[in-house]
Amino acid sequence: MESVSKSCSCTRGFTLVELIIIVTIIAILSVIGITVFSSVQKNARDAKRKADINAIAKALEVKQVNDGDYAGLSVRDFANGIIPQNSFPGQPYCIGGSSTSTPPNPPSVWGSPTGPAGNTCSPNPPYSQINSDGSYMLDGGLNISWRTCAVLENPPNTIYCLTNQQ
Repeated sequence: MESVSKSCSCTRGFTLVELIIIVTIIAILSVIGITVFSSVQKNARDAKRKADINAIAKALEVKQVNDGDYAGLSVRDFANGIIPQNSFPGQPYCIGGSSTSTPPNPPSVWGSPTGPAGNTCSPNPPYSQINSDGSYMLDGGLNISWRTCAVLENPPNTIYCLTNQQ
């Protein structure tokens, strides 16, 4: 019997074109993933800002004193014992007061919530920032209405405000 030797000229591995296609697909998927993740993070930070403004508004509703003016906030006004502050230190939560039953107009944008654009509320007055100790300075006189606001990230430079209910 003769032995027949079969020789295979097959090569194993990937061609350069196949590798480039695989790397391109991975890069596209990575960009999509990062974009979606970034959007989810912005939405989560905005949800926290809205919840903080809601908590501040609820605390202010019970802080109205007899003469119609609003007292300062304290840690006892919040369930977690902390006065809400924006997660980005250069963007405070703002409050504005009015001596009429109509709250002040919403403030103009005072900067991006993720940028160092400014650390005061605008226009100033009637708006001032709510400090970590709960102090704020409303426009002088009797403040029988108020509006508290924060800048949101998504859509950019959107202002979220709540006004008094009384």
